[in-house]
Amino acid sequence: MKKIDGFLKRFEKITIPDESVRLKTAEILSSEFGEEIKKEDISVKNGIIFIKTKDASLKSDIFLKKQKIIDNINSYLGKITIRDIR
Repeated sequence: MKKIDGFLKRFEKITIPDESVRLKTAEILSSEFGEEIKKEDISVKNGIIFIKTKDASLKSDIFLKKQKIIDNINSYLGKITIRDIR
């Protein structure tokens, strides 16, 4: 008879789809800065969120509050998944 922990290990590596991470990131950024940020301007790759914007002041604001934003996203995800924002 197999142990259940061997079966459950299959599900440890399941991650939340990038679409929901992008949507939640857009919500957090929009509420934090009062500007609408579209989920199409956000991409996720290897635990790094990339934000496309031409607004220099928004870029610097994101940089200043980067750790708070990362903490909010990771608390939504339930584990540390996002490591950086660029």
